[in-house]
Amino acid sequence: MKACAKLSHDQVTLNYFLNRQLGPVDSKSPVTDQQLVQLFKAFRPTDKPTDRVVGALAKVARAPASSQPPLSAVVLTLCLDPGWQVL
Repeated sequence: MKACAKLSHDQVTLNYFLNRQLGPVDSKSPVTDQQLVQLFKAFRPTDKPTDRVVGALAKVARAPASSQPPLSAVVLTLCLDPGWQVL
């Protein structure tokens, strides 16, 4: 849980992760479905997200709970999901 919090809330760590997964990201640009799929695959490389999952992640991105960038909440959600941790 601490690692997920560090990954999603520490700006330097988050930027590094996002740049590695998505390339340069403009935090002011709207989050795309393609970005959400790429982040999903970072945590679950053998799974393909359903449209429902992508839609749910888009809702998370649109409703950040803090002043963090929208993708921060998505990264935290995916990181806290125990499904990827069994790989």
